Amino acid sequence: MSKVSPNAERVMKLLLEGKVEQARRFIEKDIAKQIEVLRGQLTELNRERSVLTNMVMLQKGEQESMPSNDKISPPQKRVVSKDERSTLIKQYAHEAARHATNHIISLQAIVDQIEADGIDLGTEVPGTAIGNVLFKSADWKRVERGVFQYVGAQLDLRH
Repeated sequence: MSKVSPNAERVMKLLLEGKVEQARRFIEKDIAKQIEVLRGQLTELNRERSVLTNMVMLQKGEQESMPSNDKISPPQKRVVSKDERSTLIKQYAHEAARHATNHIISLQAIVDQIEADGIDLGTEVPGTAIGNVLFKSADWKRVERGVFQYVGAQLDLRH
């Protein structure tokens, strides 16, 4: 028999107590916060992996020799052109919305995922660029600062 997660236990307890609205809020807010924390940890692990991989490559002599005063830098990011930036942002936002409660996403989560995938949007303030793209799209509604909800056509929830 599989073990029930603490989150599931809490929701089931609230439902048994007839506290449907509290259960809904817990799912929307508390679990969403947990997901944001995990995404941050994932981003940090990806950065650490890049640095450690460079260290191993240096040790093995697979990387060009560097002056001793240089720091080890993460691998070069792929910079996207202005023409492909909007499409890429929408793809990442769409993917994030598929997995989010009520299709509500934070701009920072999208920034973190794009950076974790080694992509540079070619802008100093990626969150603002993402916000502008979503704001101009009829498929997205701004919920609050840095938070958007997908309101477009049905999302493909498979995967």
